[in-house]
Amino acid sequence: MLKVVQPATISLHEYLEFFLETRTSDANASRIIVKCDLVYDGQLRFSKVLRGGENKGENAELQVAKDLKSILTDDRPWSKKECSVNIIVNKSLSIISAEQFTQVHRQLRARVGAGAVFRVSYAHPCHYVNQRALTNLHRAGIKLQVLAVEDILREAIKDCLNDVQGLAYLSLQKLRNVSVTCDQTTINAAHFLLLNSFQVNATSLAEHVIKGNYERDQYVLGLRQEMRKKIKRTMFAGVTKNTKPKTVEGKWTIECSVSNSTSMLRFSGLTYKGGCDGDNSNINSPELIKEIQAALKQYGGKREIHMNVETIVACIPDRNNSVRQITALAEKLNKDLRGKTTVSVWCAGVENMNVPTQQAIKRMFQSDSSGQVAIEKHLRVMHIIDILNFMVDDILTMFTHYHMAAHERGLSIKIRPAELTTAVHLLRSAMHVSSDEKPYLKHRLEDHNAHERLRDSYHQNKSALLAKNLQPTAQERHPSDNKLV
Repeated sequence: MLKVVQPATISLHEYLEFFLETRTSDANASRIIVKCDLVYDGQLRFSKVLRGGENKGENAELQVAKDLKSILTDDRPWSKKECSVNIIVNKSLSIISAEQFTQVHRQLRARVGAGAVFRVSYAHPCHYVNQRALTNLHRAGIKLQVLAVEDILREAIKDCLNDVQGLAYLSLQKLRNVSVTCDQTTINAAHFLLLNSFQVNATSLAEHVIKGNYERDQYVLGLRQEMRKKIKRTMFAGVTKNTKPKTVEGKWTIECSVSNSTSMLRFSGLTYKGGCDGDNSNINSPELIKEIQAALKQYGGKREIHMNVETIVACIPDRNNSVRQITALAEKLNKDLRGKTTVSVWCAGVENMNVPTQQAIKRMFQSDSSGQVAIEKHLRVMHIIDILNFMVDDILTMFTHYHMAAHERGLSIKIRPAELTTAVHLLRSAMHVSSDEKPYLKHRLEDHNAHERLRDSYHQNKSALLAKNLQPTAQERHPSDNKLV
């Protein structure tokens, strides 16, 4: 019998960019994200999320169909119980993928019988003419559904909570000598508050779930009407192409304030392999400086400015030179604006460095007093408490962007800040971290002294390695001894 598995999830960023947004950039136009769940006898037995371009360029939809076939063709005994397959995809299926899923549906009915339910839900139409694909799926008895805004928001919240609950199943004992536990009651309360924090046309998402009535989403209504027309026709369709997805390796944040109290501007973005990216455009320091200078004019232009530049990377040295770009940008801001600048770099891991890399990082983080105001630079290894806190902060940041997603749908998505902040606070309170040496002593994420009380072996080892790689050499300690005679 199939084992019970943990649910695979789609990130909040992907739900916003590829499911809610009706317009995508040319680079992401053919991006495919597929999520498949197989529920048998009331338990989740198979769960997988694939993105276009993974698995050596193989089509993500075909790979999911291949995995389902391998499950249904094995020798495990299947009883005549209820079994459902739910597929969520941002683009409707192509003709070849539809044929493969039709075969999977036939095998499922042969194994389970009348209790088999197969459902395909999509958010946007496929690029290619896929009337034949939708017709084949409809004739095979597969249920088709166009995802409304309420459906997408519910799936995003559910996957976010599944990510938090999945922390308890991570094998952190060998790596960090710690374990994470989650309070299910607190997470349930946070789930209810998250549903209440979203309003679709002045009606909370929780009321939509209870009553079952959805607002008239003009975009979805048009897709449903188009789908009804397409399933009555048969036309040739092409294959959905996939582009190689970008790999996220970190994020960056720039915050400017006046007199260390008033927050003026805040810029943020993600770092990918190959460079930094913010709002689908590279960091442009001249434009940032112009925006900061324009904002300073509102305060008279004479008050003291403070700039906090922070970046998070997976490893030091990073593979995409994002740390070098961010530090160079901070130095330029400090030189042009002559304000107090703090650069904080957080890394999750440290690799062994060769001598040229060590010297480059030393030069990058050495104190710079060339300008009128010195730059404070910090390079730290993240503790398990830091990682969890950054994760919760990102959840709050991503959910606040969801009100921007319904311009072409004829809907108004609003967020209640109080409920959202309380829900995220409950998520933070639901997580507790304990060490294997003292499992009875559970530390909360809000505890500022948890770093000292909780021993994270991975954090200690990598911090020691970083200090060893970046400690000054004998020549750097005594430069006067190395003068040429």
